[in-house]
Amino acid sequence: MSAMRPCVVGIVGGIAVGKSAVASALCVDAVIAAELGGVVTLLDLDAVLRARRAAPGPLRDAIAALYPAAQRPDGSLDASLLAAAAFADSALMTALEALQWPVAVAALRAAITAATAQGVRALLVEGIALAEPPFASMLDALLLLHAAPQTRAARAVARGVHAEEFVARDAAGLRHLAAAERHASARIDATGALPDVVRAARGAILALCSSGGTRPNSPS
Repeated sequence: MSAMRPCVVGIVGGIAVGKSAVASALCVDAVIAAELGGVVTLLDLDAVLRARRAAPGPLRDAIAALYPAAQRPDGSLDASLLAAAAFADSALMTALEALQWPVAVAALRAAITAATAQGVRALLVEGIALAEPPFASMLDALLLLHAAPQTRAARAVARGVHAEEFVARDAAGLRHLAAAERHASARIDATGALPDVVRAARGAILALCSSGGTRPNSPS
């Protein structure tokens, strides 16, 4: 008998909307685990890419070749300089995404394979472009967390992000957020307290996974 593939749910939203906090809480939530009949795990594609950019290897070398100004004398990348340049230059951002998306896709495929073998019941995936190819077809559902820009800005500043940096990062992600708005399987208001947002997200995921999900690239 073959192992059952987990329900793969993308979690997307604007900067500082609370994606990581909600996803992490769901992974230790006893109610969702009991309802699904097994473990819920998380793959943070942003963290995967940060680690790959920081480590010696093909991705770091390709980024250094694309934008040499970000490479330090020891070969490492200046992440802050690279991010600032990408936020200010959409062509550079697009080129960086073209280099990084294959790495993220490979990580997602590997995570799905591992989760299937381990009997995981739901795999939550956090990333910026999950509503778009090539990621959308790999998901069973897409959960969009939303909150007003003013709310997200206040949260970002409270975490030590400068207001100007928030504005730049938020603007750079608008294209991906617009795609998520169009193709989300469910939308959760993330304005309130974390327990309330987690409760709403739990209900949406349980409904989506029990019904077989609504793929984010499918017409609504």
